[in-house]
Amino acid sequence: MLLGVLGAGLALSVLPAASPDRGQPQSSRAAKPRKVYWSSGQPVYYAGGLKELISFADTIVVGKVTGIFRQDYTPIGHPECQMGGHSVFTVAVEQVLRDRGQIPLKKTIKVYQKSVVLPTEVWLDEGDVLLQVGRRYLLFLESPDVASWGKLGYVPANRGNVKGISAYLDEYLIPDWYHGKVLLDKGIASPPSDPWQTARIPNPNAWPGPTLYGRSEAELLADVRRILNTGQL
Repeated sequence: MLLGVLGAGLALSVLPAASPDRGQPQSSRAAKPRKVYWSSGQPVYYAGGLKELISFADTIVVGKVTGIFRQDYTPIGHPECQMGGHSVFTVAVEQVLRDRGQIPLKKTIKVYQKSVVLPTEVWLDEGDVLLQVGRRYLLFLESPDVASWGKLGYVPANRGNVKGISAYLDEYLIPDWYHGKVLLDKGIASPPSDPWQTARIPNPNAWPGPTLYGRSEAELLADVRRILNTGQL
């Protein structure tokens, strides 16, 4: 559920980056230095194969990232809490493979990630490779936990005397932070990457069964549909 993923992630220890190579992308290092914080450790969920990856997701889509909707601290607007930050991306949906979420699936959806690049600092959860605007992905998503937070209208994030907002109920999560966003580039399924986490992401091929990557987009989507329809690869 949404609460479980966010709650567990917020409990991770935040550490400063150990070296400049893991802290600043080449293009921004000289122009705008940023303080970088890492939450190290494995993602909350880590799939043991394509079938398990599908089981994590109540919503599976192919879409193009069209923009950044929000970049903020967690709770929203409270940097003093030192709980990290988050990004919310807009994604234009091209294909729907599964739609069993708690909210109606729209043509453009919002996807929440627990890493963020802010003007003066960067908060990164290890393995949570940031989506890149303009790129296409196969996304294995978890819909907002409306059953738990519907009356409140948002997912809370509290620390000390601060009672704030972590996410809203129209923002999807990616349960498997790494494998749950497959880059689709020129018809080929590839590992996701961003300028900040290349040195820290897990081995993309370290899981059983056929790899997600280095194969055609059409072949991978056919495998996903086959599992959804029959339960077998």
